[in-house]
Amino acid sequence: MAVSSIFMSKTFDNGMICAAEQAVVVVDDVYDVFKKSLEERGAYFLQEAASKKAVGDCIVKDNLKINPDIVGKSPMEIAAMAGITIPETTLVIANEVEEIGDHEKWSFEKLSPTLAVYRAKDFEDGVRICKDLAFHGGEGHTSALYTSPLNRKRVERFEREMPTYHVLVDSPSTFGAIGDMYNFHIDPSLTLGCGTAGGNSVSVNVGPENLLNYKSVAEKRENMQWIRVPPTIYFKRGIINEALADLRGSSERVMVVTDPNMKELGVVDTVTDALRDLDIKCHVHDEVAPEPSFQCIRDGIEAMQHFKPDTVIALGGGSPLDAAKVMRLLYEHPELKVTDLVARFLDIRKRIHKFPALGSKIKKLIEIPTTSGTGAEMTPFAVISADDGYKYPVCSYALTPDMAIVDPEFAAGMPKTLTANTGYDVLTHAVESYVSVMATDYTQALSARAVLLVDRHLSNAVNKPDDMAAREGMHNASAIAGVAFANAFLGISHSMAHALGARFHIPHGLCNALVLSHVMLYNASTHPTKMTAFPQYRYPQAKKHYAELADMLGLCPGGSDDDKLHALVCRFEHLKASAGMPLSVAECGVDKDSYAAAVHDMAEHAFDDQCTGANPRYPLIKELEALYLAAYDGPPIDMNTCARQIYSLNT
Repeated sequence: MAVSSIFMSKTFDNGMICAAEQAVVVVDDVYDVFKKSLEERGAYFLQEAASKKAVGDCIVKDNLKINPDIVGKSPMEIAAMAGITIPETTLVIANEVEEIGDHEKWSFEKLSPTLAVYRAKDFEDGVRICKDLAFHGGEGHTSALYTSPLNRKRVERFEREMPTYHVLVDSPSTFGAIGDMYNFHIDPSLTLGCGTAGGNSVSVNVGPENLLNYKSVAEKRENMQWIRVPPTIYFKRGIINEALADLRGSSERVMVVTDPNMKELGVVDTVTDALRDLDIKCHVHDEVAPEPSFQCIRDGIEAMQHFKPDTVIALGGGSPLDAAKVMRLLYEHPELKVTDLVARFLDIRKRIHKFPALGSKIKKLIEIPTTSGTGAEMTPFAVISADDGYKYPVCSYALTPDMAIVDPEFAAGMPKTLTANTGYDVLTHAVESYVSVMATDYTQALSARAVLLVDRHLSNAVNKPDDMAAREGMHNASAIAGVAFANAFLGISHSMAHALGARFHIPHGLCNALVLSHVMLYNASTHPTKMTAFPQYRYPQAKKHYAELADMLGLCPGGSDDDKLHALVCRFEHLKASAGMPLSVAECGVDKDSYAAAVHDMAEHAFDDQCTGANPRYPLIKELEALYLAAYDGPPIDMNTCARQIYSLNT
């Protein structure tokens, strides 16, 4: 955990944050193992005295001031400035150091992806070295201790003796000192006070009340985790009349939100007939378009203002289900701004904009899916298309429906292509939520079951449309995966799919199918360039989790995790082929030059997507670009032999 935390700090903005680790002191008992772990994760230790001096002189000038030209630069750029050569895979330049003082430039603040490494005989010696380093230009700033939480005496001694006002325990110092994400005690701020010892007037994260010097000690704390689902979930074939009977005596006016296709096919009649049998007045708003826009939402709100429903039933695929959630929200709270609805967050419970409680006008929102794909009937999410053509997720547990009715008879008439595309969307929901940094034992059990159901039923649901057991299996899988990702969230497959679908008008589920295998291989790195920051996610685990899914499907028994990952990708690609889906963006008819010209813009939108924050490997924009380019050409395996293709991003 210490190595991962240090790399998380040093690779964030190339170590520019002043709280990032400038030096690390390691006790002798674990030094060799620690050093090896640093090297495995991408640290390059300088060997020659000339190289050590060259980099030191590059970092700190002869006037003993930091060289501003190196701040924020990458390891390769710093090496070039110093006139030395290092491996291209280097994430941090490290140097084993013994001395502290003006004569040793490596003991200064560096504000770059460089790290001084000191070897201590024992804990006593380690505290002494840490104190000397802090007194040499770091007094009042930040120090961090990595030890077992059971070592209370060591924690207490370290916090007592260190001459720093920010003392962190078992946390990456960049994020720990900024506050809130890895602890509950430090207020979030990018301006850190160093107190009078550091030449500042305040000693805490700066706020208007800071007139005194404080020492803040923040030990790592993990948030309470959760499972949030609709209060009522009904599932089985032919249950619509029985399920809607719950409205008897509690609802008088029901508005059905759907799309024109559902009205034309007569699917809406099944619902309205059941409502009339209950003597409930109903109005059908069938104007929801695919990928609903905010204008579509406004039209629905206007219909609500005229009819004044006390209950809303959303019937259809993801579009009506998503639209109804936002319609209800803005109908009850017209003061809300669109910019507030789509504002991003790190933790859904700590977002700056709080969504209000719902139910003041519409007592119940009931969602009935007619496709086996989005799982929207279970989630607190809605995806709305903005004027710029891109999709934006609206996220709040206030949006969670009050009732979900999962009746596979509503999905019985799905065309083959729609069944395939939405089915692969289910698979992507399940796989991404399983490896998410926010996954838990509870959500992974649901994700795994959904993967198994899709593996078992998707091909038959597509190729044998009258197989109602397959239809029911896929409908259940969609809902189960919905519960999983409603609580564990998703990853960059969806981020990339949102941008790809918006730009080239490819169905969302197919977009996921085109990128999922590439993303899996990318995520499986054990030493990623950046790891997503979330307290419960301590080290890269995606490869292990993919191997667990392979084990569940009985793939590659006795093989290594790499073998199981490869087998899982192969299984998913052949599942896609069996459903008759295109295997590449090129097969979707997208012009190669037009696609290449759009890749950078799509990568920027994918990077900024809300789903990216839960992906186990935090991407660089250039890495997203490479994934998009790879998806254009097709699967990362040979479909005839299942042989692995060269995949440069899995490093």
